[in-house]
Amino acid sequence: MEAILNNMQGGVIACDAKGKLTLFNPTVERMYGNILKISMSIEEFMSKITFLKENFNKKMKLSENLLYRALQGEEVRNVEVIAEDQKGEKHTLLVEGQQLQNSENETMVPLLSSMILAERKIDEEKLKHQANHDVLTGLPNRNLLLDRLNQAIVVAKRDNLMVTVIFIDLDFFKFINDALGHSVGDKLLQIVAARFRALLRESDTLARIGGDEFVIILPEQENINNVPNLLERILESISKPYIIDKHELSVTCSMGFSVYPDNGEDAETLLKNADNAMYQAKESGKNTFQFYTGEMHTQVRKRLELENGLRHALVENEFILEYQPKLDIKTDTLVGFEALIRWQHPTLGIIPPNDFIPIAEDTGLIIPIGEWVLRTACQQNKACRMRGCLIFVFQ
Repeated sequence: MEAILNNMQGGVIACDAKGKLTLFNPTVERMYGNILKISMSIEEFMSKITFLKENFNKKMKLSENLLYRALQGEEVRNVEVIAEDQKGEKHTLLVEGQQLQNSENETMVPLLSSMILAERKIDEEKLKHQANHDVLTGLPNRNLLLDRLNQAIVVAKRDNLMVTVIFIDLDFFKFINDALGHSVGDKLLQIVAARFRALLRESDTLARIGGDEFVIILPEQENINNVPNLLERILESISKPYIIDKHELSVTCSMGFSVYPDNGEDAETLLKNADNAMYQAKESGKNTFQFYTGEMHTQVRKRLELENGLRHALVENEFILEYQPKLDIKTDTLVGFEALIRWQHPTLGIIPPNDFIPIAEDTGLIIPIGEWVLRTACQQNKACRMRGCLIFVFQ
């Protein structure tokens, strides 16, 4: 019997009629060697091990634990019980309740009928977690965000409540990432995520949906009067200094929020409108928040049109330079000219810099546009010199 138990891939625990442990094989000893003792009661054994329900979050009550019931003599067949071993690693124990009797009439309960199946169960849970969570921060990703937002909408519709969706984007994060590297940027995102989480309720959802973009869902709200107060606390918390790898960093965020059902009755619409409101916060000077309004749809559409047009403007040669004289007021003499860029849009006419420079900065197009200005001004200056004119171009 001992040789059979020692060579079993699965684990076996035996107890006597009084509920005292009398035997466990090497497989069980490897998992719970520091916990198990001969003559220990079943109850004491159970109290020293963390048993979890299928969602991996809630602890299982003793009365719910089918392993405990099997050791007490109840017939249980191939039931999964999730438990942590002495290293804190989770295992799925497959309890076979077809109890065996040894020569001393002790009850023997097989614990792990298949180690391969048990480990595969854990792998499946890990893959499920990875599919629904952001690797860097551990927060829900877009998949899980949409699922929770849809659930929140169903509850709100049933109970006549509201749901607030907050779209967040960090200000100037790209400059930190480019200047100090992705390692510093990643650590900054992790700390930012922790600061967000500290301000939210357990029932709220915080998700990272990519880059430096986060989304918060506030479900089951009777009104939204407290939302501005929360956003003010978020602005204050995020703007506090960060010390990362001996670098002292400062970052702020821009936020926009929409509310179910006033600003949309489905998840995608609420997210889109909250995103639109966030862009308005960016254009308002950053480090602030905006509530979605219907007018924003027109403004965002105009911005998108300008952004798309701006990407073709360089290729289609739609930019022009105008020159503004520069005078020395002490001598009242002309000392040069300042080059000013204008966008000659094919359908909208002349678009002033104030309308397209902020978009160019946000999209990264400011760099090739700046190169075009410098190159064109130099070419025109050279052409003037060849014609006998002297122009000092200041950018």
